[in-house]
Amino acid sequence: MERLKALASSKVYIAVLERFPGGTFTAPSNKVLENMPPFCRLRLIQRPASRSYIVTEFWLPDEENWNGRFLGTGTGGLAGLINFGRLGQYLRVGYAVANSDLGTSRGEISGIGNPEVWADFGWRATHLMAVYGKRAVKLYYGRPAVKNYFAGNSTGGQQALSEAQRFPRDFDGILAGVPALNRIALHTYFLWNWLSFRSSTDGPMFSEDEAKRINECAVSFFRENGGAEPDDCFVSLPWIGDGTPQKFVAYLKKKMPSLTEEQAAGLEKYYSGPLDSRTGKRIYCGVPIGSEINPGGIARSCNDKCQYFFPFIWTFGAGFRARDFDFGKDYGKMKDLLGPYLNANSADLSEFAARGGKMIGFSGSADPTVPYPESLEYYDRVAEKCGGYDKAGEFFRYYVIPGRAHNGGMGAEEMYDPDDTIRAVNALRALERWVEEGHVPCGLTAVGRSDPEIPEKKDFERTIYPYGVSDKSLFTKKNRPSGCDESLV
Repeated sequence: MERLKALASSKVYIAVLERFPGGTFTAPSNKVLENMPPFCRLRLIQRPASRSYIVTEFWLPDEENWNGRFLGTGTGGLAGLINFGRLGQYLRVGYAVANSDLGTSRGEISGIGNPEVWADFGWRATHLMAVYGKRAVKLYYGRPAVKNYFAGNSTGGQQALSEAQRFPRDFDGILAGVPALNRIALHTYFLWNWLSFRSSTDGPMFSEDEAKRINECAVSFFRENGGAEPDDCFVSLPWIGDGTPQKFVAYLKKKMPSLTEEQAAGLEKYYSGPLDSRTGKRIYCGVPIGSEINPGGIARSCNDKCQYFFPFIWTFGAGFRARDFDFGKDYGKMKDLLGPYLNANSADLSEFAARGGKMIGFSGSADPTVPYPESLEYYDRVAEKCGGYDKAGEFFRYYVIPGRAHNGGMGAEEMYDPDDTIRAVNALRALERWVEEGHVPCGLTAVGRSDPEIPEKKDFERTIYPYGVSDKSLFTKKNRPSGCDESLV
């Protein structure tokens, strides 16, 4: 453990270096982790620039419990905290594991006029986690990891794609879940959805019961039109072609006579997605039909305040007013200022592929927080860049999990390698087999689990296939809405 002190420098401070003997670990966040094996805990404070302050934790299991791999893990939202639950999850199954707060522990105001925070959040903190994680592993065990991996969802998915694009040598395998890759357009989508549901009285436009009824109608609509199985309580394929939002709202008017014109207009905007007021072009896709009662759905857009304002505050200052936002010039200003730091839109993964990197990505068909169409459009561009879907599939495969929300949801929750009977680390086992054994993933097992709070939800398993690569995939270009036109810029 003493060897780890060599990581300290003028820009790196060792805040914690201790050995935990095993048992119940109470994290600084007060999260309690049971049945933990012994491990070395290392916390670094990194200041790569004068206005940066990045906190990173590395947990290193004892030699006899180590599986020989290093794993960097992602975070969510604005970050600002260490995800101790994620560290514990992967340490228990043998990984030397790391997590970063992405340099935002001082809150959203620390990014106002501060490009160093933008860089830390967008890419630098994750890269430094990889660099210092590899060094820590070599110092602690006396040898490097056999392979280095990254796994993250949401903001963690953005971290994943940013790594593959900017630092293709950091990780051998990357698991990119529900990636917030087109960050600036995504937050514009959040604001658009919130404004779509501002009623004339400025109160919530929909009650909880109305949202539930809309969701029930979504399932019945797609049972009639294709996209929902007869025994499912969720929508697997929420698209039947151009005009789907309008057709569904017309269907709702028949099924819900109490629906007002104001509510119908708000829903049509919600499902259609934000438009650039200057050009009329789509900024981002709309909310997937069938995601209404999932976390991040209608209820969040009916809240008093729109969530995830931080890019607006970083651009326009602490006095930013949501209602004053111009979806033309203000969106353009925010994209020009923050996009180079926060977006992970580059379709050029040639270096990552050339050095043997492998990546598995996934989205949920009922995720209102980071909708799947944007990720599939990104995959289209990757395939075009590298010479077709078969070529892209040699190093990158993308799956859409039926009925999955951002986390959990009415349908499947996770996907696993069919041979993974333990099911402790989602698709990471499939990624390892691909990287280390050359076993190319195809059909993965999507798993849904019953929930006492959702009586209609049942246990089920379903095989899902990679988009663009397998003709068994539910999704094609023809049966999904387009994502964001601006992502091509």
